[in-house]
Amino acid sequence: MDLIHQYINQCITTAAGHLRLSTEKSEVVALIRESISKAQDLESEIANMKKITEFSTFAIRLGEIYNYIAKTKVDFFKVTEKFKEHSYLLLKDMNTLLDKVGPKLFQELIVAMHKAKEQIEVSIVQNEGPEKNVLSDNYKEQILKPIEEINIFLKNLARNKVTKEEIKKYIGIMETNSSLSKQINCDVIALKHITFAKTLALINSDSISVTSELIGGMRAILIIIVVAVKGKEVDLTRYLSKAEKLANRIDNLK
Repeated sequence: MDLIHQYINQCITTAAGHLRLSTEKSEVVALIRESISKAQDLESEIANMKKITEFSTFAIRLGEIYNYIAKTKVDFFKVTEKFKEHSYLLLKDMNTLLDKVGPKLFQELIVAMHKAKEQIEVSIVQNEGPEKNVLSDNYKEQILKPIEEINIFLKNLARNKVTKEEIKKYIGIMETNSSLSKQINCDVIALKHITFAKTLALINSDSISVTSELIGGMRAILIIIVVAVKGKEVDLTRYLSKAEKLANRIDNLK
């Protein structure tokens, strides 16, 4: 294990040491460390974790630590102070993660994350070859085709210029595309569609007000979906943060 993996894992261990952990939570910490240790492309692993609602805030913090240790000129006279700072900053995000995710769910989410990544990579490779895979073509087309239309719908929604029938229409589209994503094990993309659909359902039932923050979260979801389906290497940090805030808000209104 190289210096970068060691640094991040020691930050995690130090942060965990300041928390009162049950046996179950200690097991999750061990699983996090194991996931970090096994990652051959740690930057990619952290980027993929950001796409999982339950992991995203914690992963964003890990990304900041990774960027410090891997991409900046480290001042070794100050590294101890930075280590303490990084460990301290992980505390809150780790505690939130451990409150939401047990060992079984953690393992399920990691498996789903890797399956989604593999599925997108396979689709990209197949679509670049001379013989395109018809399922992958149909999937990408169905997921991406309504995005521009939905983006225009969001603009009208922000101006309160949509009908309840229009809202129902887009709920149906997002639910259908969520089901399609699940069928090919793109669970992360499926989850984003469901969050979008649930938000629209709450708007349609007047259970939540349309605000600029709400619209921003919904637009962030669309961006994440497009980037994930196209397999682009894009920094999604701020979009993932907005999407997670929206997902948490929606979950609290259930």
